[in-house]
Amino acid sequence: MLERVVRVLSCPRCGGDLSRQFPLQKIGGRLRFSDLRCRQCAAGWSIREGVGVFGKPATEDPEWRPDPGLLQRQPDDDYWQSYLASLPPEAERAMEQVLTTLEGTVRGLSGLLVDFSTCTGHVLRRVTQPGASRELFVGLDPDLPRLYATQAALRKDRCYSRVSLAQVDPRHWPLRDRSAQGVVSFYGPSIVPHSRIWFDEVARILRPGSPFVFSSLLTRERALTLRQAARLHLEETLTEPRLRQALEQSGLAVESWEVIAQGAHWPRNSFDPLPLEGDPWSHVLIRTRRKRAAGLPEAVQFLEPTSFPFVAG
Repeated sequence: MLERVVRVLSCPRCGGDLSRQFPLQKIGGRLRFSDLRCRQCAAGWSIREGVGVFGKPATEDPEWRPDPGLLQRQPDDDYWQSYLASLPPEAERAMEQVLTTLEGTVRGLSGLLVDFSTCTGHVLRRVTQPGASRELFVGLDPDLPRLYATQAALRKDRCYSRVSLAQVDPRHWPLRDRSAQGVVSFYGPSIVPHSRIWFDEVARILRPGSPFVFSSLLTRERALTLRQAARLHLEETLTEPRLRQALEQSGLAVESWEVIAQGAHWPRNSFDPLPLEGDPWSHVLIRTRRKRAAGLPEAVQFLEPTSFPFVAG
């Protein structure tokens, strides 16, 4: 976790400032091990092997016993290739189009950028290649083992120098209000539950007018998929009307909505729990912006709650 990013972290439980306790190891401006304590509610959090762990409060006397298998995980390239091979050709092409668009979106921004549901770092690995944007990136994901795999992939590609990774509860992000210049997500609404709630987190951390650009895999109302989705807490954004309503309620205005692939019958594969086999599907790419509050001058809306040292481009 880069020290510059630590400055904009906040307690995911109450939003309070975090104090650093007993930094165990620091290397080249990056914290490898550190314990963090909320000044307001006293919840404890931690950084372990460079990855922030914010999914649940740490114990009063946290112990870290690293699992060698966890930390030595290799990038899941084989998994990704197997997944692509399981898709219909038009869906596989859609994945590549989405990644290219998200990459272009990030390259046009500046400041602190967040990749939510970073998974194995498909977006981060593209936008941090040598010669790419020199901004700072935070990759958030609920899955800690996946984040260590992402860390290994970024190191392998020599793209880790501007990236910080954190495991989170999707409903409570450890970032301060208005700390991000942009948020992207590669199919986050399709695989991370409680989308209506974490859309609120997207709006909270974005500066007014800043973009949230993401892809999603949708079905239609009355499809059998919706019954299964409800059991997984994924039904809130699985159709176009539901997704539009969730964005509107979170204060995110839709600027563009592009259907990049669709089909009448989703094929069976061993990777996707949804949609169910045989249901209609569509891949969509959506660009939104956080709405500006009515009646406030733009200069006031863009005031930062904390100073953040952007990287010189």
